[in-house]
Amino acid sequence: MFNIIFILISIIFASEKKHNEYNDTFYLIESKEVQRTIIERGVIICKESVPVKVMGGAGLEGERALSQIKYIIPHNSIIEPNQILVTVDDHNMKDVLKKTLLTIQTYEVKTKSYKADADFIKYEEKLKAEQDKEILSYKIYEKEVKIKGLTESERRLLDIDIELAKIDLEQSEQDYERQKKLYEKNYISQATLDSYERKYRIRKVKLNELIIKKDVKKQGIPKEEIIELTESVKHAKANVERGQDRLNRRVGENNNKISSNQLNITRENYKLEHIKRLLQKANVYSNCKGIVLVKRFQDWRKGGDWVRYRTGCDMSGSVVVADIVNPDSIVIELQVSELDAKNVKVGMPVRIHLPSYPDRMFLGKITKLGGIGRDRYDIALNQEDKALTGVTVFNVTVEFDNIDARCCPGMSAVVEIILDKSNRGLIIPRSAVCRGKHRFYVFVKYGDDIERVNIEGIYYNEQYFLVVKGLEEGVLIHKYPNML
Repeated sequence: MFNIIFILISIIFASEKKHNEYNDTFYLIESKEVQRTIIERGVIICKESVPVKVMGGAGLEGERALSQIKYIIPHNSIIEPNQILVTVDDHNMKDVLKKTLLTIQTYEVKTKSYKADADFIKYEEKLKAEQDKEILSYKIYEKEVKIKGLTESERRLLDIDIELAKIDLEQSEQDYERQKKLYEKNYISQATLDSYERKYRIRKVKLNELIIKKDVKKQGIPKEEIIELTESVKHAKANVERGQDRLNRRVGENNNKISSNQLNITRENYKLEHIKRLLQKANVYSNCKGIVLVKRFQDWRKGGDWVRYRTGCDMSGSVVVADIVNPDSIVIELQVSELDAKNVKVGMPVRIHLPSYPDRMFLGKITKLGGIGRDRYDIALNQEDKALTGVTVFNVTVEFDNIDARCCPGMSAVVEIILDKSNRGLIIPRSAVCRGKHRFYVFVKYGDDIERVNIEGIYYNEQYFLVVKGLEEGVLIHKYPNML
């Protein structure tokens, strides 16, 4: 008896399981009333916001001084005007101040040195220019004299020199002959005779040189020497001209150094005044009422996690740590893909669902549609959501029709964009539709057989395909043809 009951229960269970599998595998076509919609995820933001900027460190380029947040108002706090938002402790600011003062003194010393160099450069180049001019004058004179040849006065002087040389030679010859006779009689030594002989030979060579010099000057200088003298004059003139250019260049370079140092002094003085102002701004106050949204930053000390600014955070430079938002200007920012963007228009109604309040539905409309498509990575609303996607999307802005105080900036929202009014037609699941080269097709169940049937229609929304031609109401189709 027990075995019979067990068998009956097994048969009933198997039949029920087969029935469920049958219902999950096939879909009965029927006419339904549906709407074409696009469902996208967005984030609630505020159109009107005021940044809360903290000047950490020196707040200047090139400075690595750190500031630490001693106090920051909690995230999502409601504030009033003139309320303290952030208190900063610039514990390294004094070091930056001392460094800046030392830098200014260094630039001032360099400027005085460059001004002293300017006087020395002018004096040095003046002496060099005078020397070059003297060399040029001498080269010109030397060329003129050598080209002009032997003058009458020079000829007379050469003749006089020759006559004197002849007299000296004759006198030396007579002295040598007398000493030679004395040597032959052994009255003088050979060394004494040699001195008279050398004197005689020197005067003879001198006479020959003067005669040759006179003959050369009568003939004039060769062409090669004229060319050499001309080039020498040109070189001397070029030295004079380069001297002036060199003076202008060196003075200009020195003036540039002076100007550069003066600009550096001006910049450092500005930095000094800026640091002094920062030292007086330890507290940051609100200038309006609203809700404070503390920003996130990537904390590499925690493995690159995105965390909100908090007490104890170190900062360098100018940082926006929070935004003061106006709760009356709440909108939803979302993105639609380029395939859906062509169907979206400004003014279209939407249905809004907030995961924070699953029992509520809000209504709204599209107020702005981006005109330029960008990669989803470039316009991610949150830094932590960024990743390379290769998907082109367009920005869409949605405003609430029935805003609720519980809708806070930063909340996520599921937005259903209604593309057209409700229509009745043959609706089938998108999973049942296969796409061939030029047409759509489905697999229809006729008794125990399954046949492929070509159809016409369009993808209607995220879930359904609208059949225009090829199927009738009451037909069974396979929901998952890829399993066949």
